[in-house]
Formats: sequence, C-alpha cells, structure tokens
Amino acid sequence: MEKSVTGGSPEADRGPTLILDDQRWVLREGENIIGRGAGVAVRIELVGVSRHHARIMVTDGRSTIEDLGSKNGTFTGQERIQLPRLLHEGDVIRLGRRVRLLFRQSEDNRTLSETVLPSTTGAMFRRDGELWSMMFEGQIVRLPDAKGFHDLSQLLARPGLEIHCLELAGRPADSAGEDRVLDDRAQREIRSRARELQHEVDEADTAHDLGRAERAREELEQIIALLSGALGLGGKARGLGSSVERARSSVTWRIRSAIKRIQSVHPRLGRHLQNAVRTGTFCTYLPEAPVDWTL
Repeated sequence: MEKSVTGGSPEADRGPTLILDDQRWVLREGENIIGRGAGVAVRIELVGVSRHHARIMVTDGRSTIEDLGSKNGTFTGQERIQLPRLLHEGDVIRLGRRVRLLFRQSEDNRTLSETVLPSTTGAMFRRDGELWSMMFEGQIVRLPDAKGFHDLSQLLARPGLEIHCLELAGRPADSAGEDRVLDDRAQREIRSRARELQHEVDEADTAHDLGRAERAREELEQIIALLSGALGLGGKARGLGSSVERARSSVTWRIRSAIKRIQSVHPRLGRHLQNAVRTGTFCTYLPEAPVDWTL
C-alpha cells in the first residue's frame, strides 16, 4: 500500500518517504504532520501515537523532524527528540515504544523489497544498525528492528539445536512461587476470547487495518501470557508465577509476530520460517534442507 501526500506528478513521488511495514507516505514540500488525528499528512492509527505526534518539514530536499508535545515521545534511534533534528537516509523514527518508521531520502531507494540477481546463492539474516537485512531465494528485504528478529537470528545460527526460552528472553530462572490458579469457567472464557481476538487479527490484517490489528494483538498477547502461565501439560491448572511460562509465552508471541511481518514483505522467507521454526519451552530451527545463512 502506497500513499502519496503530494498527489502530484511521478517526479513528485520520488521525494522523501516514510515507510511502516507495507505502507509508504511520500512527503510533500513544507509541513507534514504525523499522528492519528483526522487531516494529518501521515496518519497512523496505532497504540502510542498521539493525534498530532510529530512534524517533518521538507525544505529544498532537506527534511527536519520535531516532536509536537506527544505523550510517548519521538525518537531517532534511542535518542529522544527535544529540538528539531535533520533526518538522514535510513534513519529509523520511533513514535512511542512500538511504532517504527523508516525514513528514505528518495522513494527510488527501494526498501521493502529489492530483487537481486537470480544467481545469488545462500541466505542472509543480519542486523545493520536499526534495520535487519534478510535475503532468501534471490530476494532481499529490510525491516526495522524488532525483538523477534533477535530470537530468529539465534535460532538460525544453531539449526537443529533446542534453545531454552529463558535463554532467548535473556532471563535467569527464578524461584517464584505459585500465586493462584484459574477455575474452569475462567479458562473457558479466556480461551473463547483468545479465539475471537485471533479471528479479529486475521480480519484486520486482510483489510490492512493496522490500528485494529495492533490493538487485538496486544490484548491477545496478554491473554496468551495469562493462559500459558496458568495451565500446564494436559491443560491442568498451575500457578501464575513461573518465569519459564512467562518467557515461553513472550518469546513464542514475538517470534510468531516477527515471522508474520517478514511474510508480509517476503512471502517465501515467511513460509520457510513458518514451517521450520518451532516454539515452546524449547525453540528450534529445523529446515527441511540446510540453508547457508550469513548472520
């Protein structure tokens, strides 16, 4: 999906561009407001984005960003923007904690999908600053950083090896005791709500409704964490204090979310990872045939 706020000629569409997953906004000369309010140039209806979050001024090919008093802040890299800042090719703009936009000085710089020579062999899954470069079967894509990409990188580096979810989560095991359990009625209600949310996520993804999908995913993530921690093998109730269960649900969710993001821009790589990656208390990468990854 591409959105040009210039509405002009093809020459205008080669100006500075913001990219969010499969959405693109070509910035016009002058003021470009980013937010979830009506009438803004770059409208992003996701959790953590203010109605008028930030502004990019484009003047004679130079783009400057400033925060507009947003609740959750605007960042380039890890640094919060306090004063107007000049943007450079490849900068990652973060709105709050979750939303990451990629800035391209020219829309001609293809970011989401670039075709390389058919003779290219091997595969790549490598972090380059705030971006991850992923190549598979002759196609390369680049996506902003996400925790799930770090998990996948560790799995790809050790094919066939089972890696404990605590290692991927970077958490030590603790001795947290049991707090409480869910009764049968609560378990049924939570499972029912989880099914509803998964259906809502699928519908929103199909309709490219990013805001609705993000809200449903956040609630589903909380429910999965609760249910996973409350139930053991065979669906038997258990306490909610286990660090292993919290890590398992968290790592599983972020790996699945990362694969879904990859599949939206590189379907072949997404399908490969969907089929080859197993999640749970132990996670592993088991491809049908060996892949020569550059990491």
